[in-house]
Amino acid sequence: MNLKEALERRGVKVVMTRTTNDVNLSNSERARIANRAKADLFVRVHGDGSPDSSTAGITTLYPGKTKWTAATSEPSRRAAQLVHRAVVAQTGAADRGVVARTDLSGFNYAVVPSILIECGFLSNPVEDKLLSSPHYQDKLAEGMAKGIVRYLESR
Repeated sequence: MNLKEALERRGVKVVMTRTTNDVNLSNSERARIANRAKADLFVRVHGDGSPDSSTAGITTLYPGKTKWTAATSEPSRRAAQLVHRAVVAQTGAADRGVVARTDLSGFNYAVVPSILIECGFLSNPVEDKLLSSPHYQDKLAEGMAKGIVRYLESR
């Protein structure tokens, strides 16, 4: 919701796939919502996890090039790079990079550019606490909004 507000303050129209935690939508259904909206960018916001509780940082994923994502892979990569840089700069979090993925249904069903931001590791006690902090959530949202707007302006 913080990201929605940050984007709307910048004049971006936002279509949400959900606004509460009690929604049961598959990743393909989420992609269909983005497709129907003809979204300029489908943004998924996640918390990561690892068996190693010391693993930390932000990773941004985008669809690698496949027969399903051939048209969206390159614009998604550009969006991922811009958003990732902005989020890492805004938060000071460890930079785990921008990674192409070909195995995520949300990417494979989307016909619009798509990214997924892993905002930190819920399995890391320090990041788990940060991710529940309203101040840090604001930093994440501001970084994402800056990067998204840069991407939209560059199109």
